[in-house]
Amino acid sequence: MPAYFAASFDEFLSSSPDAVLGRLTKAQGNVTDDQVYAWQQEIRILRDALGLLVQGNAQAGACGILLEYSLFRVGRRLDAVILAGNAICVIEFKVGAEQADAAARRQAEDYALDLRYFHEPSACCEIFPVVCPTEYVGPVPELSEPIQFNTRS
Repeated sequence: MPAYFAASFDEFLSSSPDAVLGRLTKAQGNVTDDQVYAWQQEIRILRDALGLLVQGNAQAGACGILLEYSLFRVGRRLDAVILAGNAICVIEFKVGAEQADAAARRQAEDYALDLRYFHEPSACCEIFPVVCPTEYVGPVPELSEPIQFNTRS
């Protein structure tokens, strides 16, 4: 898989945050302090959220997570992708942001469209674009509707 880190939820949660960070760092190569900090925030948030999900439903542990997933044909790398049955959640993290602005939402939607049109296995899945501002404080927002796609002729 063209992801720096790929695992089931259970494998991700049983790995130490430092081990996950180490795999990301090794895959990236030359890493800045800002990138390390961003990954640390992402790992922390994902561990908290997925831990609660698996705690509430043990079967969720078999779902998958991809970190830094590359879409080679379009030259983009997605922060995180959650694979749960026929659903895909594309997560774009905005480290230090308190809100998801329109540009961030468009970016997440563009990534969802890239998956839909340039990654054949995703074509039959429901894809949910999500922006995660790491400094957001407030009620947990509900998951958006899956992005609607025009069908190809």
